[in-house]
Amino acid sequence: MDKQKIKVDLILATGTSFFAKLVGYIIITILVRYLTKDEMGAFFFAATLATIFALISTLGTNQYLIREVSEKPEGSITHLSQVLSLRLLLQVVLLLILNGFVLLTTPDIILTVFLTSIYIFLDHLYYSFGSYFLGLRQVIYWAVPQISTKLLLAVLVIFSVNFNASLTLILFCYILANIFNPVFGSFGMGQIRTA
Repeated sequence: MDKQKIKVDLILATGTSFFAKLVGYIIITILVRYLTKDEMGAFFFAATLATIFALISTLGTNQYLIREVSEKPEGSITHLSQVLSLRLLLQVVLLLILNGFVLLTTPDIILTVFLTSIYIFLDHLYYSFGSYFLGLRQVIYWAVPQISTKLLLAVLVIFSVNFNASLTLILFCYILANIFNPVFGSFGMGQIRTA
């Protein structure tokens, strides 16, 4: 194993994670100053619930995928497709359960929970692609979508806040930005297969 590549990959992964967290905190700081307490509370509540449900949908598949892909790169697409099939099915079921529960208990925040859960599930779906790239030791294909998505999200949120957008429109910005993660992931897979 090339020690220089390991060092570069480690720096890239750490830098990407740090950058993504920093931009996320900046976005939250902007939203805290812009949204009302009730809107922010509903948003944080929705994000917490959706994150718990999204974590359940992983079932340890990210670690499995990294291990299997790194051990047997020739079967990596098969492993990724199996994991994505399972994750998509689980995410749809858990999305329905989560939003059904909220509709029955607190229907006044169902739109916020629904939109938030969609963006969080999209974000967590990309973790499967990310695990695939990490297993292949192609950290750049994991890092670029992470950075691009966070930058796009920051631009969309700042633009929305400047035009006095509602929380609903801001959540659509989150969804729009997070749609690009799986798109970038699919593009990265194509680049790796053609290389």
